[in-house]
Amino acid sequence: MASIDRAKLAFDSILVRKSGDAYNPLPLDAFLDLPVDERVSMIMGRKIRFFMEEVEVPVFAAVTSLNEAAE
Repeated sequence: MASIDRAKLAFDSILVRKSGDAYNPLPLDAFLDLPVDERVSMIMGRKIRFFMEEVEVPVFAAVTSLNEAAE
């Protein structure tokens, strides 16, 4: 996987839905270490929320920044 420029990311923390409406934190490093298909599955399954300094970031903005950070 390409190196990720974290300065370009629109998010600094992530919550993942484990069951029902309960979300648990996922370390940023753990998320970035996941295979791309697993990250896409989480995003498409609406199981993930992105935050920057405790403010929720729209999924499109988060994914766009992730793509730009990987270039």
